[in-house]
Amino acid sequence: MIRKQIRIHYIPLKTYASMKVGASSEPVQEYDVASGEFYPDRTLVPLVLTPIIGYTDPNTNSDVPNAAPQLTNGHWYRLDNLSGGKCDSSTEITSGSKYIIDTTVGSATYGRITIKENVQPGNPVTYVFRATFSSPKGDVVMKEISWQARTKSVEILPVLVLDNASETRYNPWEDSDMFTINP
Repeated sequence: MIRKQIRIHYIPLKTYASMKVGASSEPVQEYDVASGEFYPDRTLVPLVLTPIIGYTDPNTNSDVPNAAPQLTNGHWYRLDNLSGGKCDSSTEITSGSKYIIDTTVGSATYGRITIKENVQPGNPVTYVFRATFSSPKGDVVMKEISWQARTKSVEILPVLVLDNASETRYNPWEDSDMFTINP
């Protein structure tokens, strides 16, 4: 009796990741040196980052653009010039007054972070998201996405204001040749 063995060749999933920035979130803040104000002020208009992880299955030619419900063990990290550049417990972000993180496993927005913190000029902050992706076929992949927030210093030029009206009538035959404008 002749036996033949049949093997099924399974091609692993191709995963991809990106970061979606909220519509009202400006990527670069401006810091006015003279007044000490930030624009936009992230304590009032927070920065919202949503990690987007998807995959393509080459075996079935299907595409899943949002695999957030299949993510687990998600963690956010905050790296700047003073943190040493390592993603560990000392740089991990937890939900609180400055940060709100969606940690609901199975949620379509799993990992979304709302940041209510201004970034100081000259000290850019990189936010790093790490999570474990588990596919329906049993593949387990560690995914990492980063996004950098920075601030530039600006100086607002002084505005010249005159004490006269912005428009006046001038009669060259009857009015004086010179008139005074006081800034």
